[in-house]
Amino acid sequence: MAAPLILMCGATAASADPADPPSDPPLASYPSVSTQEAPNPTARAATVQAGFAGCDDNGPALHLTREQVLARAQTWLDVGVPYSQENCYRNSLGDYRTDCSGFVSMAWGLGGEGSDYWTGNLYLVTTEIARSALKPGDALLRPDDHVALFVRWADSAHTQPEVIEQTGTRNTIRDTWSQSNAARYTPVRVNTIVDKSQSAPALMYDNGGGSTHLFRWTSNGSAFARTTEYVGNSYNAPSVGDRMASGDVDGDGVDDLVTAYQKPDGQWQMNVFRGGVTSAGIWYDGGTLNLDKAGGRLVVGDWNGDGKAEPALLYDKGGSNTYIYRWLSTGSSFQRTTEYESTSFALAAVGDRVDSGDIDGDGDDDIVTAHQNNDGKWQLNVFRSAVTSAGIFYNGGSLNLDNAAGRLVVADFNGDGKAEPALAYDNNNGTMHIYRWTSTGTAFSRTTDYDADSSFSLSNVGNRVDAADVDGDGSADIVMAYQKPAGDWQLNVFRNGLTSAGTFYNGGTLDLDKVGGRLALGAW
Repeated sequence: MAAPLILMCGATAASADPADPPSDPPLASYPSVSTQEAPNPTARAATVQAGFAGCDDNGPALHLTREQVLARAQTWLDVGVPYSQENCYRNSLGDYRTDCSGFVSMAWGLGGEGSDYWTGNLYLVTTEIARSALKPGDALLRPDDHVALFVRWADSAHTQPEVIEQTGTRNTIRDTWSQSNAARYTPVRVNTIVDKSQSAPALMYDNGGGSTHLFRWTSNGSAFARTTEYVGNSYNAPSVGDRMASGDVDGDGVDDLVTAYQKPDGQWQMNVFRGGVTSAGIWYDGGTLNLDKAGGRLVVGDWNGDGKAEPALLYDKGGSNTYIYRWLSTGSSFQRTTEYESTSFALAAVGDRVDSGDIDGDGDDDIVTAHQNNDGKWQLNVFRSAVTSAGIFYNGGSLNLDNAAGRLVVADFNGDGKAEPALAYDNNNGTMHIYRWTSTGTAFSRTTDYDADSSFSLSNVGNRVDAADVDGDGSADIVMAYQKPAGDWQLNVFRNGLTSAGTFYNGGTLDLDKVGGRLALGAW
């Protein structure tokens, strides 16, 4: 297709000579942005390169999940990168031109020079999709004008998209478009997206006698259905305890289960079950270590933003001495890496209230703990990338965290690209309360809670709680495995941690005591 003489946002097409820079067209005039606003790039904290001779080569294109795309976009949004068609912005994710197409190229992890793509040639790496098929991380494109990253629908009718875009007057912004404006754009999907399925549960059940059963489900967004399972006749679930977590440890777009296993000789190992159903064997052989001092504090997250998840283990060395052991993943094994040590943080006051998620939207996961203070009050602490203490993100009043047990979960409940905590609290009267927060990236702020209006006893749940997006709407949900008085059981879902969606699966007779806290969610 012929390139227009002037592009409203995506830079003009490059000439045959790659040394020739694009021309400098006037800034765009967007229907969703007032042209009366004067640009004020100096008010922003971003630093861009002066002059323009093309951006650096970012290597091959990345295959990213939707969560990773939004997390990358958040790095520009947090800074408010000044708009320009003749400058590049570099951070740890690469070097890209600072206009709308450069921003979307960065979010998608497109390869080559960060100035290679403009609105008129994004068709080379995308596919048109139906408007009803839009998912977080897709885009809305006008080839001769503008492109914006789709985040979510702002209205129940799915006519007003919420987007992140690089604009001529307000730099990097998050905005909601009107229906009439959105109708001018074509929905597209980058060809390299890793479209993970909706998350669903897995349970590790102790059959007794050294036999273990991994039950798995898939999700259709409104119910869970049983799927293929794993039975190991020489794997003892009690040697795992509650040390089981999920994450994509090999970067193939499918989540896996990781366990920390105490061996009879006092040594230990970490095992991986690919897709929650196939034993990949031992990924790390450890020396002598008493895993009782780790409790259920095994978490799995992408600590370095490389697209592969890896484990971390919070270990109680006694008193106020805490150690966070960390590993990185090669895709076929775990290797020890830098660790965190504190002499003033008592894990006895944390128990199993530990989870991980990207709370600041920088692309690296972080650890969150709920800590009971000596005066009866409590706090939420953050450890960035599982290795650096970021201190207290929330100071709470008097609350007995024993009633929360190990039911702290961390996930992106509002689809803003940052994870936040939720705490399922037993009211001790047959009802429960889910306390919720949002994340600013540097602190947690209280938001609306869920308060059960009917009987739902967390004593029947124990620590069988996890959070992930089970309905595919781009926001995480909470799942609980509930033992019913008659001996049968069910899987309950709380959408966004705020609204009861009822029972997604009704099971037969099963003793959930033999599951312990070994419930994990993943896109299997």
